[in-house]
Amino acid sequence: MSWNEGMEPAEAVRHRWASGWTTSASRTRVPKSEKIMKRDMDVIRLLLLQLEGSAKATEDLKAYDEPTVVYNAALLVDAGLVEGAVARGGDNSPIGVAMNHMTWSGHDFLDAARDDNLWKKAKQNVMKPAASYTFEIVKAYLKAEVMKHIGG
Repeated sequence: MSWNEGMEPAEAVRHRWASGWTTSASRTRVPKSEKIMKRDMDVIRLLLLQLEGSAKATEDLKAYDEPTVVYNAALLVDAGLVEGAVARGGDNSPIGVAMNHMTWSGHDFLDAARDDNLWKKAKQNVMKPAASYTFEIVKAYLKAEVMKHIGG
């Protein structure tokens, strides 16, 4: 059974943590040469949407592999956007994440990033492949765009 068959990705992440199978080297270890993980803002957004209960986000997350989802879920915990716990392997890489709920900051970011059109615009104008940006820059851009749309 693949990691996402029959389970929602966030549920699968919690299940793997709780059931302990994340510690199985055959299922979670990635060869050292493939361990370079990157923050994926689309996965970050989808995980927050899913945590809020979006069925579409749950479906969209199935397109991503397990290490990407787990790594970005760990980033959400580390950044304080969600309350939860991260299980780490011997090399300190995340092998499982239990996400309990969004924090105030997580809700703020999701409120700014929720609209698909604004999200696409932010990706075009801020999150360009060769551009340097921080999470705070993306959040500030999205908030400014929201304010434009509501007339503020």
